Amino acid sequence: MGAVSWSEQLKGWFSETQADFNQALREGKGAGRCIDAQLSIEIDDVDRFISSERKQARVSDGVVSCPELGGDLAVEWGVFELLVPGSQPPDHLHLRMRYRLNLRHSADHLLGLRGFKVVENDPGYDSWSDTSTLFVRIYKRPWDQYAGPGAGQARPGEDEAERVSELDEAPAGLAAAERFLGETALEDDDALLDRDILVLTAVMEISPGGFLCELLTFRGTGESRRARLTNIMRYGRCFGEGLIKAYGGPAIADGCASFPRDYQRAPWSAGAPTGTSVVPGREQAEWLPAVEQGEPQRARYALECDVVPFEVKDLAFPLNLHHVKALQRADEDPYPDSPGSRGPVLLVHGAGVRAEMFYGQPLGQTMVDYLLHEGYDVWIENWRASIDVPNNSYTLDRAAKFDHPAAVEKVMELTAESSEGKPLRALVHCQGSVSFVMAAAAGYLRKWPISNVVSSTISLFFEVPFKTLLKQRAMLPAAAVFGTGADPQWGIRAPTPSGGLLARISRFAEPECGNAACQIANYIYGSGPDVLLRHENVADSVHEWTSRELGYTPFSLIAQVAESCRYGHVVPGESDRAVARPSYVAREPRIGGAHFTFLGGGRDRMFLPSGQRRTAEFFKRFGLDADYVHLDGYGHMDVFWGNAAWRDVFPVIGAGLAKAPRRDQ
Repeated sequence: MGAVSWSEQLKGWFSETQADFNQALREGKGAGRCIDAQLSIEIDDVDRFISSERKQARVSDGVVSCPELGGDLAVEWGVFELLVPGSQPPDHLHLRMRYRLNLRHSADHLLGLRGFKVVENDPGYDSWSDTSTLFVRIYKRPWDQYAGPGAGQARPGEDEAERVSELDEAPAGLAAAERFLGETALEDDDALLDRDILVLTAVMEISPGGFLCELLTFRGTGESRRARLTNIMRYGRCFGEGLIKAYGGPAIADGCASFPRDYQRAPWSAGAPTGTSVVPGREQAEWLPAVEQGEPQRARYALECDVVPFEVKDLAFPLNLHHVKALQRADEDPYPDSPGSRGPVLLVHGAGVRAEMFYGQPLGQTMVDYLLHEGYDVWIENWRASIDVPNNSYTLDRAAKFDHPAAVEKVMELTAESSEGKPLRALVHCQGSVSFVMAAAAGYLRKWPISNVVSSTISLFFEVPFKTLLKQRAMLPAAAVFGTGADPQWGIRAPTPSGGLLARISRFAEPECGNAACQIANYIYGSGPDVLLRHENVADSVHEWTSRELGYTPFSLIAQVAESCRYGHVVPGESDRAVARPSYVAREPRIGGAHFTFLGGGRDRMFLPSGQRRTAEFFKRFGLDADYVHLDGYGHMDVFWGNAAWRDVFPVIGAGLAKAPRRDQ
């Protein structure tokens, strides 16, 4: 039997208001809120450690330094786990290095620290970032020192009645203290984000210099110098073998490095958790005051969201729908007596965002608030482009063929009784608009009654600034250096050297914007300033919020969009011919009976409004009911997030959804 010990030092940044790791890092850096940790770790029996499934070691000593928590917090108890499974079912490709610490905050109070490192072979060279970056949350309640096998049992010498009494006094938000103290409920990370127990969120790192110092602290026990060195080498071999298994092969396809989780959801259950819950930050309804005299008041509702999964044929994981309802009315609000009386409306977001883009902004009336007020039953589709599902390479063709028909079918199935036979309406944006209109044109949606479609910013015809076209032709051949896609979150925390390079290039190219995620989004989606949104139209707090709402976009999509820009209309992303076939605009769109409204932003620098005008003309050429509406002064995303979008844009969308289709189609 032999023992091994070492010390490690980590430094990082934290936030007391953010639960998301990237947002905590961003806010902590901006405010200069630093946190350090010096830990001593011991393996008492190397043989048992190597042979065990959990590979647990003791954190025998240490201190976490955080001025905002009173200075140095001594480690009273701790456990370290090396390369243990982080997914269901467990495998060698989704591993974690976990830390569980109890910190002495005061004479009579302990805090619990939960930390993990994500060891997964995501595209790009991320092994150093994975093994040196610790994601940390500190809670108001300590860990049960007997957590793991036997967690929840009485401690030695403890009366069971006393223990039950202690559990009854658990903080609000916990059904029982065991939910936090034990291991059984940890697989749902979201269960431990309750503000009543969360103290802070941090991202900490071991620097290259700190890693070299850590190597010098390794000590082994044994009867001879050789035995002591052997024990250290055996630990190193165990560590190295685990890394080789994780990184010695092709990159995984289901990682999500930008938004890490302690426990990876199983592919077939990926995405947002199902069930109904109150939307955070939307617990109370309120009236928003009129900006100018004579303008109507607006309601910002208390919202609840029911997440409904649905399957698609070509994906290993489900997609989902957000069914958003008004939980509480504002005082004297003329909200319809029968919410949803105008029937269902399906909202489809663009690429690299998620359903929350329509209702999550922290200020003003959202698109969902407006639609609820108008009496619609609101459903939002998280399709394969959502940042809430695993990163995946996809084309618009697959979304058109599989995602949108499945979503429409699910909504119609679930609203068949409540809507009393009313047709479906749809509001679709950006690449969600392109793929949805592709589905309509190809006839994939003909079996369901769809009366109105409002398409925002881009659909079948593509027009971009000439600089963007040149950039696409010049940059795409070199894009492989960044992996399988690009992620605006790299501006906050880049897991690979190539991601860090893109962040630096974006900062240089887009100095006008101080939001790191927005900078990268502007750079990868177009050229020049105000590509993603027209900044002067958007409030600072909403602009800050977008830094969490922008995520991964695969190069498979970007390549299809670039090729479509070259042709001037959408072309198939998957073709076995040398020349892509213009199948979506070569013949009459195979959908009838619906009115289409195509919106184009007059200041949109991502996709010029002339593309939307051409699409409307294309539909009219075949006798279909279509209009083009020009949104003067608006860019791309500010059509939903703009300060005055509720006044300038939402009524236009409402009119498009309400217009009666022509009967002669």
